[in-house]
Amino acid sequence: MDRISEATVAAIRKNIANIEQAALGPEYTYQSLPLCIIDAVFSIGVRYSNAQKAVRSWCGAQVPPWPIHRSDLSPPHKISEFLRITNGVEGVELSRRFFGGNRQRTSPKSGILKADAVVHFARALHRCGIDDFADILDGKRVARARSSVGAIPGQGSGLSFDYLLMLAGDDGGVKADRMIRRFVADAAGQRDISPAEATRAVVEATNVLALEYRNLTPRLLDRLIWGYQSAQRDGNRKYRQRLEGRAEAPLTIEEARRRLALTFGVQPSNIKIVIEKPG
Repeated sequence: MDRISEATVAAIRKNIANIEQAALGPEYTYQSLPLCIIDAVFSIGVRYSNAQKAVRSWCGAQVPPWPIHRSDLSPPHKISEFLRITNGVEGVELSRRFFGGNRQRTSPKSGILKADAVVHFARALHRCGIDDFADILDGKRVARARSSVGAIPGQGSGLSFDYLLMLAGDDGGVKADRMIRRFVADAAGQRDISPAEATRAVVEATNVLALEYRNLTPRLLDRLIWGYQSAQRDGNRKYRQRLEGRAEAPLTIEEARRRLALTFGVQPSNIKIVIEKPG
């Protein structure tokens, strides 16, 4: 194990608690592979809430609404179905109709709308014989798909593809985004670090720490590191808001009901929220 990996292990021991109780988040229980694609594309380079909103918007725009998370109540929707729904729709109209009007692009210079990138991504997978979760277990298909997706504007780094595999079930994956790279770089006392170096450090750290924490995988450690970095960032932001006398708006009952309805694939009117007064 090299110096960077050793420093990463030390930083994890110091900063990340309760590893033995850690579990993957709800984003790793998507009902359908197209939702993994939406998340993988919309989550790059922005706050993760943007990806969550895109997933909710897509599911809510379907009739009946698509369930967000796995359930025995309905079968998963396939990429071929996603492509039928989006056929002939593109650009701003695609974004408005299915993704809440999100006009973020895959990169600031030569990127395309993320809404269009999701469709291109889905087409690339489908051309390579990937339509559902079972298909993404085929290494040859995945290799062809990675090359095809890499040709989409803004997808050359492969970061979204790595994350797609993780969302679809790859326990050995690492999404070496700026959060993961910053954690590893800080641990090693460096200004920056490459995605390959960050990935290697997280994988090697997992190999060491898994001797103590049998539940640990690279995918889970990636999430723990990302969560720690996110908390650090948000903690600083909330501190600044308090200094400036600002605060985030609370979640309304209507919004909470809408989100729960999308999660469980039911109508908002069927969601009952009970508020108990403390004491």
